[in-house]
Amino acid sequence: LHLTKTHAKESKSFGSVGALTDKCGDYSADDMARMTAAFDNDEDARLVAHREFIDLRAYIFCRDNKGEMLEPERVRFYRTGLIVHALPDFKIVDSRQTPRKRRNDAYSNPLADNGVWKIYRKK
Repeated sequence: LHLTKTHAKESKSFGSVGALTDKCGDYSADDMARMTAAFDNDEDARLVAHREFIDLRAYIFCRDNKGEMLEPERVRFYRTGLIVHALPDFKIVDSRQTPRKRRNDAYSNPLADNGVWKIYRKK
């Protein structure tokens, strides 16, 4: 069992400001103007909304009937909890305090931010 804690984000893509605000909530007039301008200048534009959260994951490593290692199974347990039955050689690797390297494709400089969702022009 390998436990991890990482910053993650929910991501949604939108083709209109109306659809975005229906899902993500209200924004200031300045934010609305910037988002509307993105569509006015490019008919193929898409806006991406990101909402950050802390993701707790368990990677469970198992063996098949022949004793060979299977691919690890990723289980998110922040809503449901996790119950594990330990075998004699059971090991826990706890990496919740080890920061994960940030992805290099992360968006920056949001067009809008309502405190929950940050809005970016899709790359």
